[in-house]
Amino acid sequence: MIDLAGRQGWIRRAVGLEVASILWMTVAGGVSVAVGASSGSVSLTAFGLDSLIELLSASVVLWRLLVEQSAGGVAGASELVEDAERQAVRFVAFSLGALALYVLAGAARALVVHATPRPGAWGFAVACAAVVVMPVLWSLKARTAREIGSGALREDGVGNLACGAMALVLLGGLFAERWGLWWADPAAALGIGAVVAREGWEAWQRVHEHARAPGRAFLGLGSNVGDRAYWLASAVERLEGPGVQVRRRSRVYETPAWGKTDQRPFLNQVVEVETTLAPEALLERCQALERSLGRVRTERWGPRTVDVDILLYDDATIRTRTLVVPHAELHRRAFALVPLVELRPHLVLPDGRSASALLEALPERSAIIPVADRSGRGVAPRG
Repeated sequence: MIDLAGRQGWIRRAVGLEVASILWMTVAGGVSVAVGASSGSVSLTAFGLDSLIELLSASVVLWRLLVEQSAGGVAGASELVEDAERQAVRFVAFSLGALALYVLAGAARALVVHATPRPGAWGFAVACAAVVVMPVLWSLKARTAREIGSGALREDGVGNLACGAMALVLLGGLFAERWGLWWADPAAALGIGAVVAREGWEAWQRVHEHARAPGRAFLGLGSNVGDRAYWLASAVERLEGPGVQVRRRSRVYETPAWGKTDQRPFLNQVVEVETTLAPEALLERCQALERSLGRVRTERWGPRTVDVDILLYDDATIRTRTLVVPHAELHRRAFALVPLVELRPHLVLPDGRSASALLEALPERSAIIPVADRSGRGVAPRG
């Protein structure tokens, strides 16, 4: 089944990154707020408060990781994590909005009264360190998030990157103020306020994304490397998680290679999932799953451990740079239509075409053969 040891290794790495984030945010945020408040630096105080909000975000993500680490596949764990993330995103969205108002109001006041703060060496030290540390944390979290398919970890890393950008703005303002530009600190605070407001707006949008009604999607799975049945079973198991529940699955079929025919036959399957993820987020989950199971994209239609395609997403028609739904080749692929029609014989595509009618038009459908599962049921695969 699934390589749990490998995944747990990445989870442990993610836990370590979040612990490091919490320690950093505690120190940097505390120093920034204390020094900023005592010196009258609006931008330094705002930076410190944002660090404390990032600390809360890291704490929530850490809790989510610890739940997966301790609960594993226990029933109900994924629902618990999803609910915690939804509540945390709502809290952070409101907090960021309040912080943006505080920063903008404070900056406006400083401009009116010509405030001239003296943050001292500590302010410069914290900002310099954040400019270096935050991008590194973001990069490490982004890689780890891809491996475990965690949107929460990815978004937390984006927050770290924003924190580094805010430190850069702060540093520029502090240096400029040292050269006699009294308005540099409140001007930097205005820039920080704008960044915080943007973070808050994006967080609020994620609140609505998490609150979306569950949709139905059909995913096509394929494998022609190594133990093909193992890879398919592992992929189906890994699909289960926050925002995605597998509701039905077709039989597994052996199919001739398509597109690039000089390779081993594939095993293919279609699963029906219920998801609260937006289509692009579901695509990210599928691609993270492929990478976690060793998929390396070297040539189009080439051999692969596992391939996971979004065939349909509700009745949506999507055309973006990264995603096309219904799948652009669905009408030509008997290996996808056969298991799809098995699951939903009367399925109608968004353009009004019947999936079964599309399948009937493909003579190669006769070459799509159901294979025996590990209990011996079904038809034995060829060759």
